[in-house]
Amino acid sequence: MFGGYGEETGYLHYPWDVAFDSEGMVYATVPGQYSIKKFSPNGVYHSTVVDKNTQGFKEGEPKCLEMLFIDEQDYMYVTDRECHCVFVFDTGGRFYARVGNYGSAEGQFYYPRGVAKGEEGLYVSEAGNKRLQLFG
Repeated sequence: MFGGYGEETGYLHYPWDVAFDSEGMVYATVPGQYSIKKFSPNGVYHSTVVDKNTQGFKEGEPKCLEMLFIDEQDYMYVTDRECHCVFVFDTGGRFYARVGNYGSAEGQFYYPRGVAKGEEGLYVSEAGNKRLQLFG
């Protein structure tokens, strides 16, 4: 067990999802702290790789970072159900892209919940639109 409850650095205030990079480092989304935190495989806190101060975010972002997927090249894909999008970062926290916005058209989201990458591309499930979208 690691993390624990609290607001201090290294603590996890309502962690939501977890994923691993190619080196076995552990990443946890923490919606209550608008962040993604990085830990060693044995639970030692390493850093907060994404938070509201991450360069590339617009004012008021992120709002609710939840589901996380890290691909074989160590890019992180994370859903934000309140911003209705998927953010893309590297595991160092460098911002690369924001995919989607609020709506029901193709490429838009209403409460994106799950994210995974397969041979065909990036899959994103949505609670609000009750669908799964594929981005090739």
